[in-house]
Amino acid sequence: MIRPIPKSEPFIIRDPKMESEAMRDEKANVSERATKRERPKSYERAKHYEKHKVKERATYCEKTVGNERAMWWEKPKIIERKGGKMKQFDPLPALIDAALAIEKSRVASEVRQKHFANQGKKDSETDELHRRLVDLEGYVDARVSTLIKAHPAYPWFSHVKGVGKENIGKVVGLIDIEKDDTVSSLWKFAGFAPVDGKAEKRQRGTKLHYNSQLRSTCWRLGTSLLKARGKFYEYYLSEKEKYLTKYASQGIRVIPTPAGRYCPTCLVEVEAKARKYCPTCGSLLSKKQEPEGVIFEGHVHNRALRKMIKLFLALLWDSWREAEGLPTRVPYPAEYLGHNHIIKPEEMVDKPAKKRR
Repeated sequence: MIRPIPKSEPFIIRDPKMESEAMRDEKANVSERATKRERPKSYERAKHYEKHKVKERATYCEKTVGNERAMWWEKPKIIERKGGKMKQFDPLPALIDAALAIEKSRVASEVRQKHFANQGKKDSETDELHRRLVDLEGYVDARVSTLIKAHPAYPWFSHVKGVGKENIGKVVGLIDIEKDDTVSSLWKFAGFAPVDGKAEKRQRGTKLHYNSQLRSTCWRLGTSLLKARGKFYEYYLSEKEKYLTKYASQGIRVIPTPAGRYCPTCLVEVEAKARKYCPTCGSLLSKKQEPEGVIFEGHVHNRALRKMIKLFLALLWDSWREAEGLPTRVPYPAEYLGHNHIIKPEEMVDKPAKKRR
């Protein structure tokens, strides 16, 4: 008995040959779709990675000694409209002002913490403030260390032992090299120009002729140069030896700097700080004032260190203005006093420049 074909089922004559061809076409389509889905995960990813590595290698090989530092166009730029003209400003001075203010606040919070500790107390607000100031100071110092690489004089002072990115940033960030058209002008602004043959000091009711923050940062930088024991340390030793020879020829005795008060009659140090009169001779004690014919070792040290800092500022001025394309001039001793030997910036370099790859 033959079963009739239901109307719901279509009448299809299956040809084995046609069926095998259709299966092959279907397999090819499935394989092609799978390849398209898998390609972004493997082939295109590897292709992008290789392209990135090739570009990175090419960029690295194209670097030179000058391009190893950040370029000026990589720095954030602040534009100000003044008199109808657009003027570009360097953000480094603003960061330096912030760094000095934050450092002052951080030190004040540490002093407050020590006072509380001595009294057996603790203030959570002071501790939290100190923690946040430390984090903020670290951020600002990191930005200064990054931006200082784009400074015009970076190729020179980066090869001087003892010059760190933070301490040199706090020096150059306070200087306007366009206004300081001479080395003497820079010395005066930094507080290293003599007034009546002596170093200028603070006086009550008198306006300062120098930047006190710049003067402090220069002394800090000078201490770092001494500790590094590089070319500037050798210059410091030579200047100190000159002073010692000069005082010996004049009959001036060089004695250790007293920690407390000093008796100008007995020429001895009195350790008791509360005393006003010498227990031996009864003379009035002086507060580290040098009597006639005597000079303290600390005074000699400061004089030699001062000359070393002035030399660094002079070489910084010369290399900075030359890199900026600003006019420079022969140092005053060579121009008017007949000195023959002029110390050039490259003579005080300790670290050799990196070779081009």
